[in-house]
Amino acid sequence: MRERDFWHFIQNKLSLGIDVALLIVAASSDATPGRKGFKMAVAADGSQSGTIGGGVMEFNLVKEVNRNFTKDNRIAEIHRLRHSRDTDEEKSGLICGGRQTIIVKYLTNKDLSEIEKIGKNFSLNKNGMLKVSPEIFSYDENPDKLENKFILSDNNVWELREPLGFETTVYVVGSGHVGVAVCRQFSALGFRTVVFDHRDYIFEKIPNPYADERIITPYKNVGEFITESDKSYIVIVSPQHTGDKDALGSVINKSVKYIGMMGSKKKIDLIYELLEKKGVNRDLFKKVHAPVGLKISSETPAEIAVSIAAEVIEIKNKKTTPLEVKSF
Repeated sequence: MRERDFWHFIQNKLSLGIDVALLIVAASSDATPGRKGFKMAVAADGSQSGTIGGGVMEFNLVKEVNRNFTKDNRIAEIHRLRHSRDTDEEKSGLICGGRQTIIVKYLTNKDLSEIEKIGKNFSLNKNGMLKVSPEIFSYDENPDKLENKFILSDNNVWELREPLGFETTVYVVGSGHVGVAVCRQFSALGFRTVVFDHRDYIFEKIPNPYADERIITPYKNVGEFITESDKSYIVIVSPQHTGDKDALGSVINKSVKYIGMMGSKKKIDLIYELLEKKGVNRDLFKKVHAPVGLKISSETPAEIAVSIAAEVIEIKNKKTTPLEVKSF
């Protein structure tokens, strides 16, 4: 599911005067169905969007939220759940092990203006700063800095800060059969997809309905369109080695989460050699995933796209932040 669709769901409900409970997984350990950052919206009319992990855990929390909708005084909540039967902590109903911290914030029409700011930044594909606490629900469209942290004190006072607005994006260089398959796969995974090609006729000859944005440009200029972010992924699958070389040279210095390039070892070594002769530091090639994708003996465009998506998912979901920060 696309992030912008989730927030549009909330905006639509609040604009109709329907209250919404926002559930966010603020922290999680490995053995949990809902990962840090998962979100779910439960509207007072019974409709829902998103997930915090599913199963009996989600069912019970949704049931509690729906009971709370009948109350005049709703307060923000925190649930520090343990997925185990043998625990003195709050039980989730699951037995998979691990812990999950879920915050619940009730939103009403008075929060609509903040939600509209979020929607505006998603339309601009631009990050702002979300801040949620028991007392606060705010969104800064133009923050001085971006933070992604969950602060929790020993007496369960909490605050969540999260960059929000720039969607996880895959930039696909080349819109041939592999490029189309890559866009299709990542679109199904909820990524925003941007595709580049140097051929002005390509989208008529090989339609690519899975791309959110289609850009005709020389491959040497691709880097001008890339937003540097840990939510940006670049996949180079152009129709010829000169295109791959130009595209890689254009993006090699970009600060992004992933750069992958399709090709045989011989072709890749040649491209690296040509770029090195043009002054590119060879150490930069260490961050390039080439040949692109996990080794699953893929052959068809669809299989290649699956292998690329699997590699990107592995990198995207690798943990880099602590479970919880306990201090103010």
